[in-house]
Amino acid sequence: STGIVEDIQTKGLGVNVYPNPVENTTVIQIGIKTPTNISVELLDIRGVSVKTLLNTYQTERIKNHSISFEGIKPETYVIKVITDYGEGVYRILKK
Repeated sequence: STGIVEDIQTKGLGVNVYPNPVENTTVIQIGIKTPTNISVELLDIRGVSVKTLLNTYQTERIKNHSISFEGIKPETYVIKVITDYGEGVYRILKK
């Protein structure tokens, strides 16, 4: 697996999610090449939107976003990160 800096250079977007599995709170570390709008959606395994986790404008190259998972039932989810110039999907397990 490549690191976030390599992903930024090759894909324009790098994402780390930790801890994963998540209990109550997780950090979504987002790395970008240039300032962009960022939307983070939590989807169930079928791709249905469960919750918008983040909707922001990021100027920092790498920023940590603390996200609450309170009230979200335990199962496997997909986090979809959407920027002005691309998107990525990442699997996450809620304990």
